[in-house]
Amino acid sequence: MGRANAGKTTILKAVCGSREAPQVYNQRGRRIMAKKSILLPTSLRGIHNIEHELRFRSNPGFVFHDSRGFEAGATEELEKVREFINNRAIERSVDKQLHAIWFCLPTDNEARMLTTAELDFFERCDTGKVPVIAIFTKFDSFDSYAFQQLRGEEVDFFEARKRARDRANEHFDRVYLNRILQQRYPPKKELRIRNMHEVDGHDEVIKRTVTELLEKTSDALDTDALKLLLATVQNNNVEICITNSINSGFVTAAAQEALESGDFLPGKKFDQFIWNVGVSYPYLWTQLLDNIIAGIVTALPTLNGDLPPPLQVLHMGASATIWCGVLCWKRTGSIGADDFQRLLEHYEDSGAGARVRAAIREEFDDVGPYDTMEQNAKLLRIILDHKDIDCIP
Repeated sequence: MGRANAGKTTILKAVCGSREAPQVYNQRGRRIMAKKSILLPTSLRGIHNIEHELRFRSNPGFVFHDSRGFEAGATEELEKVREFINNRAIERSVDKQLHAIWFCLPTDNEARMLTTAELDFFERCDTGKVPVIAIFTKFDSFDSYAFQQLRGEEVDFFEARKRARDRANEHFDRVYLNRILQQRYPPKKELRIRNMHEVDGHDEVIKRTVTELLEKTSDALDTDALKLLLATVQNNNVEICITNSINSGFVTAAAQEALESGDFLPGKKFDQFIWNVGVSYPYLWTQLLDNIIAGIVTALPTLNGDLPPPLQVLHMGASATIWCGVLCWKRTGSIGADDFQRLLEHYEDSGAGARVRAAIREEFDDVGPYDTMEQNAKLLRIILDHKDIDCIP
């Protein structure tokens, strides 16, 4: 939701990896042709209906609903939004429920940074368990304004460029974000989007923005089931799967148990451990569970090297997470046991396994404790730093 020209369509296209406009469907599932599309110019927005569904062919698992901006008839529009949210909150069917709200707020015009209607939403609209993520778009314009301020204070050009982002963030936090957070129903998460229209490095900017938005959305969701549902829909966003898996804490908890017992995942605990890694990767896991466990057991002496039991557990959790991520990211269609076996061999032959073991050895000692948030964050950082394995056979 958000006013016109807030960047809503740009964000949706980025999330779904599409250059095309979404297809629009009415409440009965019938497609509305382009001439009646709610994304046409403002003059045609009278037919707008928040109940209409927006879907992209590139990622049809996502279903979006777009509220008309609050520029005109704000009270009436706000009531429609509240009614829609309340009705979807009591739906029993998961595919009819509303799971998250992305509220786009443009920052390229400080005179209209926050409208009365937008603040009214955060003051009057109780979304219940549906989290709101405030997305402040076009934030590079705010950076430019901060740069000009610094130059007006006779700060050197290059120093002003260096300090502009921090100045923009500080000013925005103090003057605008605080106003939103003081309302009765503030957003659960917020994101500032910069440089979405830059030509140089465009793909990296898009990828980084989408990853951050989906991570914040996943963090804001109330249940593990909804987190997995989000990862299932955005099945190629591996970092969400990795983060959800490691943030559950089961790897570091198992390492702590290995420290106290002196044993590396005895008996069925190994199977359960690998299962806990894999369940975060939708579509992949049901195809490969038994084959992956068998393949890992055979390769254990090589994989764990001379690490002590708790570090073996940390290394196994990191490696299995990376393997699942690579298979999800690099391959399409059916994934078989041969795919995993080739990946396992490549992981060692390429030196990737040795690098992960070295990182584990460097970051973690032999005495623990391991089941802390700090240790969990270390493990996640190692995995994200080593997750990209080139030249998969």
